[in-house]
Amino acid sequence: MQCETMDLLGLSFSACAAARSGLLGCLADQKPHRPEELAGLLELDPRATTRVLDVLVALGLAWRQDEAYGGTRELAELIRLLPAGLEANLALWGHTESYLRSGEPLVAMDSSLETQAAAYRSAVGDLGRLFGSAARILARSLPVAPTRILDVGCGSGIWSLTVAERFPQARVVGNDLPSVLDVFEAQAAAMGMRERCERLEQDMHQARFEDSSFDLAIIANVLRLEPADRAARLLQRVAASLRPGGALLVVDALAEGSPKAELARSLYTLHLALRTRNGVVHPSEQVRAWMQSAGLGQVSRLDFGNHPGALGALLGVRGQPALPGPPEVLGARPGMG
Repeated sequence: MQCETMDLLGLSFSACAAARSGLLGCLADQKPHRPEELAGLLELDPRATTRVLDVLVALGLAWRQDEAYGGTRELAELIRLLPAGLEANLALWGHTESYLRSGEPLVAMDSSLETQAAAYRSAVGDLGRLFGSAARILARSLPVAPTRILDVGCGSGIWSLTVAERFPQARVVGNDLPSVLDVFEAQAAAMGMRERCERLEQDMHQARFEDSSFDLAIIANVLRLEPADRAARLLQRVAASLRPGGALLVVDALAEGSPKAELARSLYTLHLALRTRNGVVHPSEQVRAWMQSAGLGQVSRLDFGNHPGALGALLGVRGQPALPGPPEVLGARPGMG
């Protein structure tokens, strides 16, 4: 254990130094670079640059051929998918020590609806790319064929639009604040589905959802920004919008059951604390209990595998009796997509 801890410290600080110095960013083009070239460009020591590059190779973030180094496809994809970009994420994680000392986040994106809308308007496109593979897993394994979908706090709409892409008869009502819905409509247009979508421009806690009219309702990456009482009430109201036999899907940091999943949840919980004052990762059993209290039964669980953000999902059916024991697992397999 001591050896593993020492290795973890070395790997962490090496990766951090590579990111902060600009070395990771230079490798993202996947082209070969000599250490002397990188050191000169970034004003680094050539010998030290080589030592850190060798650690990046061992981490799978870089490759080496003869005397040249380059970034791997995994590194390029990681940087491409980072919401708000590499620099913003470096700033956020770099705030960890200050947060540990003060308890203050770097930013408080949940301080007001206006702040939250501005933050998500700039990030939802990136989040759509990040969650695209998981949305495809969901669409393939969904045990219902919806015709009317309600997407609450829809953001880019990647979840509902990907489901609708699989089911051509489906139409989507996207609920969010006006500036965010502009991104939702742009995503729908890019997927050739603008005519199958409509806007519901209201705060989700004030919105008037149609009663008993939706086959599927989605609440994706929303509950984490709500305290327990507001999260439970939102689930009650959204469940009431479903027809009998309709399904409510909750996507959030709900991964569990393995050391990797627990590590991912812990890291995501810290990530959330660095950018919000009141954000909380609700336990999956708590979310399941809220769903059952809202009249949803036959709760099934979907595991997206080792996905960023400790992503997992729970699906409940309106009017079906609750089953004892843990949620059943839907047909997907971790790592698909």
